[in-house]
Amino acid sequence: RGRKWQFTGRLGKPVKAHEDLVSQVLLGRLQRLTPAALAMTRMVALSDHAQEPAVLGRALALGPEPLEEALSTVAASRLVQVQEGRATVPDPKLRELVVSHTPQAELKRLARALLGAVQESVAKPVLSVRLQSLASDESTALAQVMLAIEQDPPPPLEAQRVVEQALDLNPTPLQRARLYEFLADAWAEGLPGGFLFTQASGAQPPSQHALEALQLALASLEGLPDPGGDALRLQRARLLRKKALQEI
Repeated sequence: RGRKWQFTGRLGKPVKAHEDLVSQVLLGRLQRLTPAALAMTRMVALSDHAQEPAVLGRALALGPEPLEEALSTVAASRLVQVQEGRATVPDPKLRELVVSHTPQAELKRLARALLGAVQESVAKPVLSVRLQSLASDESTALAQVMLAIEQDPPPPLEAQRVVEQALDLNPTPLQRARLYEFLADAWAEGLPGGFLFTQASGAQPPSQHALEALQLALASLEGLPDPGGDALRLQRARLLRKKALQEI
């Protein structure tokens, strides 16, 4: 009598139980796949982007009929979506579930095979920190990413994701500055997919994002010894010039 009801905050268990049940169902589907369909599902889960069937077939060494059969199987399992001629695992949680239940040696093998097939298809370095990291050691992955960012930058939000992931690979101050410069170039050259900036929206303009990235790039070079080398001087001068243009 006279006691007040209090919420104990214990509603998390049913939610957790539901998530565990969903994971078990999905893992059951994964285990029932044929070897080719399982390898395809794992490979698609590794990728940052939806992949064309021809690329997957090349990476998995599947002929036309086995490729079509594997695509039909993964689509029927609802683990992989095949839309507009490309295969993807759209749910990030499902991607991580698939990856976490793939042996490390198999992850490396699949990442290397997919990297080779994509690179053959586009004829340039592949801009994917995730794939590069899985396929090789940290220093090699970083070196490949630094080569890949010399291409025209992708949409800004994709470039931002690339830079955030690449910063985990322990870049040198010069590499860190180049990564931020790459991000600034992405903001300066285009708007992110699906984002329309208007002054009335209250969103920060792309030019401000570009300026902030350039400031981070310059900050990365602060305190470095300047032996008079051309590379460092040119990089700093290039950043200052781009910063001045964004401030106009």
